[in-house]
Amino acid sequence: VRDQAGKASAAAVAAALAAAGLATLGSTTQIVPAVIGSETAALAAAERLEEAGILAVAIRPPTVAEGTSRLRFALGSHLSEKDMTRLLDAIKNL
Repeated sequence: VRDQAGKASAAAVAAALAAAGLATLGSTTQIVPAVIGSETAALAAAERLEEAGILAVAIRPPTVAEGTSRLRFALGSHLSEKDMTRLLDAIKNL
C-alpha cells in the first residue's frame, strides 16, 4: 500500500511537471527528474521551491551534461495530501 501511494504521488508530480512543459525523462519510479536546462535556472528553481518548503535538489554538471541541469524530486508515501497540494501548486510556478 505504501509503495502504491508513493508511485501515485510520483505519477501526479510527473504529470504536473509535463503540464508545466518540463521533461521528466520517462521516469516511472518515485524519483522524478525535471529537466530545467541551465545550471543557473535549476539552482534558482530549487531555491524558489525551498522557499515554499519543498526540497528539490538541483542536479548539474558534471553529474549531468551541460544544458540538462534538473531538479530531483524524491517522493514517497509519507507525503500528506496537504504536502502534495503544496508541491503541485509550486510546480505550476516553475
